Amino acid sequence: LSGIVYSIHHVLVVIDIVLLYSSNPLTFQSNYDEYPIYNPVTDYTFKSGMTFQQGAYPIDTTRINIGFVGRQGAGKSTLINAIRGLTMSDPQAAGRHPCNHMEPFRFMEEEFQNMILWEIPYPRAFVSVSDIYDRNMGFERFYESHKLNLFRRIFLLIADGAPHDDDISFARIVHSRRTPLTMLSTKSDDDLDAEAREFGRSIDSSLKREYDARARSVFTKSLMMKAQILTSVELLLISSPVVKNLLSGTIGYLHYKLDEDKLLELLELGPGCHYTLENKLRKTVRNTSSTFPPRHIQKSTVLADAGFEIMFGTDDRVFGNLEPKSTVRRAGRTTFNYGFIGGNGVGKSSMINAMRGMSSKHPLAAGKTRIKRGACERFEFDDDLLKYSVTLWELHYPKKISAYFEFIDRHNIASFTAIFVLIDETPTDEDLSFSKIAHRRNASVVFLSSKSDRKLAARSRSDEIPVCDLLKQRFVDKGLARFDRTLSTSAPELCGRVHVFFVSAPVFRALRIGDALGMQFILHERAVFDFLKQKRIVADLLDSPSPDEFKDTVHTNPNLDTAGVAIIESS
Repeated sequence: LSGIVYSIHHVLVVIDIVLLYSSNPLTFQSNYDEYPIYNPVTDYTFKSGMTFQQGAYPIDTTRINIGFVGRQGAGKSTLINAIRGLTMSDPQAAGRHPCNHMEPFRFMEEEFQNMILWEIPYPRAFVSVSDIYDRNMGFERFYESHKLNLFRRIFLLIADGAPHDDDISFARIVHSRRTPLTMLSTKSDDDLDAEAREFGRSIDSSLKREYDARARSVFTKSLMMKAQILTSVELLLISSPVVKNLLSGTIGYLHYKLDEDKLLELLELGPGCHYTLENKLRKTVRNTSSTFPPRHIQKSTVLADAGFEIMFGTDDRVFGNLEPKSTVRRAGRTTFNYGFIGGNGVGKSSMINAMRGMSSKHPLAAGKTRIKRGACERFEFDDDLLKYSVTLWELHYPKKISAYFEFIDRHNIASFTAIFVLIDETPTDEDLSFSKIAHRRNASVVFLSSKSDRKLAARSRSDEIPVCDLLKQRFVDKGLARFDRTLSTSAPELCGRVHVFFVSAPVFRALRIGDALGMQFILHERAVFDFLKQKRIVADLLDSPSPDEFKDTVHTNPNLDTAGVAIIESS
């Protein structure tokens, strides 16, 4: 009998504890479901409160919420702008500042206010996570805290043709929660251009069918190796410019069309729905351009002097037209990729920032984060005048020289327009080993002896003579002698086959922004521009279909001055 009484007493105590906790739901509430509400009871670190102060946007469940997720550079902002019928130059456009948290964007038209497009970047804390368990748990918390279960559909953007480990982990979480998921392979127009150049064919239906089959095969093989459960998720091959053309009723990029119609069906948007907005924006730009003439196009830019022929006076904003003019074409319809590689402390990030006209304090500047060995960072060259894609890549050597072959194949170094190997006076064993392998893979290898301004200033102080042409000639001659001596002893197969230029990042930046005072230490910066010009001319020659265009392309523009010098219009 005492045992029965003890059992009944134990059960009553348990019931009291359960009732006590059930009366206080905050005790059981998970701290995951707090976006964007701040709960001072469970979140004793005040993390949710600080996130709210930084700008957490509430989710309106009465509207249709569509999420666009992907790694940095996948094209989330560009696709959102294309769906909204905007460009990067519009004040309401996405991607005008770094996106560190989930941010909503609405349409400009009144009839589409029921739909909200969300740009959702991956958490930066998960970028360097190597443990699969930690990555999965992190993305599960990410899914819960951002309330992604309230979204109508989530689009996962992948720009490299194959999903990354972060994409796989996030897709598994979304797929397991039964949230509608669609994978988008973006930037298909660039891939089609590359296919057409490689095979010497025009972009027609047969080429697009072959590219579609090849791209889906590569993507499926990657999924079969990493996550077979995701093979049932739909994959669409799209391009943001094509989406904008379809919605705005224009035809500039329609010859790249693949699966954009299926994307519009999922979004429940019809072709030409932004036609009125497109005409309104054109009238606005036309009136603005006539009132405030764009004087900045009078200035030369670093890539203009690099031989990328910019036809001044035929820029879109000069005519007040958002569509490219027939006289303006992308150089060879191609994408120029320039890689910068070298050891630690040689100035790769500084060189990239200088070519982009940025300082190290700029939010989008290179070198902001610590990158591990063997990594590759992408930086877009953002210029108002360029009508083609230019990308600068910062590459880091792997830990072991034996991994260079895999590193070169993984990042497809042979397809780069040029690989700049930054050195400090003489190349190291890492520089020479990488250059040998890259040269055998038919890559264009160029050596850049960086920080020449500091060395030239030190030579001027030691020799007690000002910086003049004589001092520069002595400095370059001695540097070339050391470089040739190193190549002849350590890499004789590269002798006479690679170039070396003595440059400095401050001079590049001075040329970029037109600062005459910063050009005192100029050495081979203009020679680097000439080298890039040869690359552009070759691309144009390979792309020109008729002999007449060969003749027109070979001739350079004699009125195009060098960087930092204003172009004098001929009367």
